[in-house]
Amino acid sequence: MEKIEMKGKPSLDLERVNVLDTWIMTRLSTYVSESKEAYIKYNVQTVALGSESFMNDVSTWFIRRSRDRVWVNSDNEADKLSFYKTLHAVLVVFSVTLSPIMPFATDEIFTNLTGEKSVHLTQWIDLEAPKDVTILETMMVVRSLAEAGHRVRKENKLKVRQPLALVTIKLAKDTSLVGEDYLDILKAELNVKKVIQSIGETEQHEVSFDTVLTEELAREGKMRDLIRSIQEQRKIKQVKQDQKIKLTIPSEFMQWKEYIAKRVLASEIKEGEMQISE
Repeated sequence: MEKIEMKGKPSLDLERVNVLDTWIMTRLSTYVSESKEAYIKYNVQTVALGSESFMNDVSTWFIRRSRDRVWVNSDNEADKLSFYKTLHAVLVVFSVTLSPIMPFATDEIFTNLTGEKSVHLTQWIDLEAPKDVTILETMMVVRSLAEAGHRVRKENKLKVRQPLALVTIKLAKDTSLVGEDYLDILKAELNVKKVIQSIGETEQHEVSFDTVLTEELAREGKMRDLIRSIQEQRKIKQVKQDQKIKLTIPSEFMQWKEYIAKRVLASEIKEGEMQISE
């Protein structure tokens, strides 16, 4: 991620262009309302557990699945800004909501993000009620499918960096089919080219992969291993995150020259024996 300064009042609109942003804002709205109800009942444990669950959703799904959106070389500036505005809103509202039971840490977060004097001098932030909470249910289905998919990959010793042609999913009965925006998230998470979905007849989701590796898929898997190796070398050489490097790579990877350059921040790529220089 690149560093972006963002202070002031958060944007609290629930509806966003990117489905991940809309999902986390909807999740934020329910978290705030549930926490408020728990505070009224003096049920601090419910607030604490709910806060832990919410922040887990923020870190392990919203931020992780948004990494490509905010990479230094990301071309979609509007989407990048949308992510940062959404994350800013999430953290500001989260700090206000949690401040009664975690006063010092939340004050630090709030003042850094807003420039205001203290979280304890601000008003409680109520968000609008979500117009459509099905987005929460749908994203839960997608995450369940992702977990099942990773489990199948692990059982079959198929590392996630190796792209596969197809994943076939049978959704649990009484579950609605998943929209394209959600399928794109699932494809990226499971590293597959295509998803075929249908409604099954059992209570469980079923996931199966086409494990046949074409020559092209195998080469692409090696290319992703190469990228990982280059990233590790950047860390070893203590190259700054936004600092560009010069690369020499074997000829078999030159067809992905532009993609590799974008992923590893290379200003120049030549053909030859593997080499990295600043």
